[in-house]
Formats: sequence, structure tokens, C-alpha cells
Amino acid sequence: MKMIIKIMFIAALSASAVSISAESIEDRLNIVTDSESSSDNISELNKNEGDKSSSAFTVQKKVKAELPPPAAEDKILLESAVNYFSNGDYSSSLMKIDELLSTYPASLYLDQAIIIRAKILSKNGDYKNAAAELSKVSKESGEYPVSLYLLAEIYKNAKDTNHAREMFLKLASMFPANDLADDSLLNLGDIYLADGLSEKALETAAGIIKNYSDRETVDDAYFLLGKIFMQDKNLRDLQKARQVYKKFIFKAEVEKDPYFLNSPLLNRVRINYDNLNKYYFNEKN
Repeated sequence: MKMIIKIMFIAALSASAVSISAESIEDRLNIVTDSESSSDNISELNKNEGDKSSSAFTVQKKVKAELPPPAAEDKILLESAVNYFSNGDYSSSLMKIDELLSTYPASLYLDQAIIIRAKILSKNGDYKNAAAELSKVSKESGEYPVSLYLLAEIYKNAKDTNHAREMFLKLASMFPANDLADDSLLNLGDIYLADGLSEKALETAAGIIKNYSDRETVDDAYFLLGKIFMQDKNLRDLQKARQVYKKFIFKAEVEKDPYFLNSPLLNRVRINYDNLNKYYFNEKN
């Protein structure tokens, strides 16, 4: 639509320039007499009209230069696949991805297409082929961190916690500034705790709090700490769990830290804190 509007604008601009030229010539010719200066006036008129025509042409060229380039077909296919995927239509999304991969094997969007294809396969429970797809993404690709995270999730869903830990740790170690680094560490901490590696889980949660306090996983890290001190048979310490929960609530209610104030874990933290006070410390606060 924008393209059409701009084209119409150019056409209107061109027509306007022609109209101005015609009207100016007619008006000027009406006042020209048969005197000896007639030829000079007409000559000057032609010069002025030529300048205006050149100016209009320059404007047209400038407008045309500002038109956005047409979207590449492979990009259109990728965007369609993303839209279908977002709406839960995985079958249509996969069709668009397969069309992109087969028609444009050297596309700039190749790795992004592979990522979407792997996601769909994983959602369908085809972990083996999903993992095979992700292995095609090279280390030099900007999508490599995402491929590591998805691969770790695939292993986690497949109950292969050893490989899941390896992939989550690899991402967090290689790309500590990546948006997925803290998510990887949080997943890693959960797996450590489930596998009975409580010391590593504690270290991982503390690392998130120290290094990623400005990320939205910081509340989860505090909750994981409390969970370790509440449940782990080796590190069980109800007083420390109480302190962790108390700090969580303080950050939410007093400091108004949005990561804690808006945390979906806040109510659970309040319940755990109140139960600790009621059953173990005989205190209200």
C-alpha cells in the first residue's frame, strides 16, 4: 500500500509539473506582442520552463530513491512461517520453512529457518530430528546461542540431563552477555538440584543473583535459593530459607523492585515465609 501511494504521488507530481508548464506558457504568450522583444521573451520563457522541468525530474528521482526495496521472497517466507508458528499453526509454518530451505539453500535467513523447524519438530516430540537440525547451525552464526539453548531444552525434555547440563553450561560460558545466558544458568541450577548436586545448584543460583541482578530471572534465582535451603537434604537450613524469602518480600514491597513486585512467585514466597514463621519460628514476621 505504501508503495502504491508513493507511486501515485510521483505520478501526481509529474502531472502537476506538466500542468504548471502549460499554464505558464499560455499566460506568458498572451502578454507577448509583435514587438521586436517577442523572440527574447519566448527564449527566456523556454529557459525558465526547462529549469522547472529539470527540477521536477530531480524531485521524482529523489522520491523514487526513498522507496523501500521490495522484500525478498525468502524473507517473506520466513515471516509467514513465524506468523503461523506464533498462531500455533505448526503444519503451515513447516510448509513455509521447507519451501524456503529447498528454494533458497543459500538464504541469509537459513539459520533462522532451521531454528523454527527444530522448534516445530521438538513440539511434535521428534527430539532426534530436532537435534539434528540444530547441529546444522555453525558456531559463527548469530543463531548459534539460540541453537545451544534449544538443544539443551530438547535434552531436558528427553530426560537426558547430562547432555542438557552440558549445553546450558556451554551457552552460559561461551556467551555470558547473551540474553539466554541467565536462563541457561537457571535451568542448570534446577537440573543440578533435581540430580542431587545441591552445591552446584547453590553456586549457580548465587551466580545469577550476583551477575544478572538486572535480568528478569533474578527472582527465580532467589526462589531457587530458598528451595535449596528448604528441601535439600544436605543443605537444609530453614533459617537461611527464611532470610531469603524475607529479602524477596522486602525487595517487592519496600524497594518496589519490578522483578520482585511483579513476580509470579511472590505469593508462593509469602506462603513459604508465613509457614516457616508459624511452624518453625513461632513468629508473625
